[in-house]
Amino acid sequence: MEKDLNEWRYRAEVEIPPRKQSGFQEEILIREEILPLNKKNHWTGKAYVIRMRTDEKMEVKKSPFIIGKSADVDYTIQGNPAISRRHAYIAEENGIYFLKDLNSLNHTFVDGKSIQSQEKLEDGKFFYLADEKFQFRID
Repeated sequence: MEKDLNEWRYRAEVEIPPRKQSGFQEEILIREEILPLNKKNHWTGKAYVIRMRTDEKMEVKKSPFIIGKSADVDYTIQGNPAISRRHAYIAEENGIYFLKDLNSLNHTFVDGKSIQSQEKLEDGKFFYLADEKFQFRID
């Protein structure tokens, strides 16, 4: 802790030159704006899909990550005939995740609406493949 405190400097010890800014009578200090990271838009951990009926948790390890009942998809859903063989996929692009339906018979739903194009996924978002409820999580 002492080491950290020793690295601090008093404001008077640090030279930050004032700059002229139009519209002001005196010199003012202008600092560059630093925008905070929006946790919902920037992926920093592992992404998961949780099947709510069984509490099964599957890591999204690649993009696209295909979900369906076929044995050759990334996450095979068993025990629900309403799920299509290749029902939907999750894709990651620049740290942002999207869900897209793959023309499934019983559709993919987010916020109670059938998705027609890709839908942005955020941590904690619930979605349905047919009548099966899932949650998208980022740890």
